[in-house]
Parts: sequence; structure tokens; C-alpha cells
Amino acid sequence: MREEDFYYSMVCPWCNKGKTVIDKKAPVHIHISVVCVICSHVYTGDLYTGKTYKSKPIRNR
Repeated sequence: MREEDFYYSMVCPWCNKGKTVIDKKAPVHIHISVVCVICSHVYTGDLYTGKTYKSKPIRNR
């Protein structure tokens, strides 16, 4: 798929440059954890509202 095929994008709240593109919004609140390719910070995105929030990475035990 090309980037033009995606209708929505969620921008990184840390650098405001990196983005995650999605083709449609979810019918319920689904949260995903994303690592920004530009600044390497972790953020959480809500696929229902399209909002992003700063978060910390979860370390494996």
C-alpha cells in the first residue's frame, strides 16, 4: 500500500515530525504502542480518536 492509501495519521507527540498512518479508525478504543522512527521515543496511539500520548517503553523482565 502507498501512503496515499491511508486516510488518517497520528503524529509523534515528542518531535511532532514522525507519524503513524492508518487506513481507517477503529470502531472501539484500541491503543497501540509505537516507536518513532525519527526521534526513537515511544508513544501510545488511540486508533479510535487518533490522539497520541507520550509514554515510556516497557522493559522485558
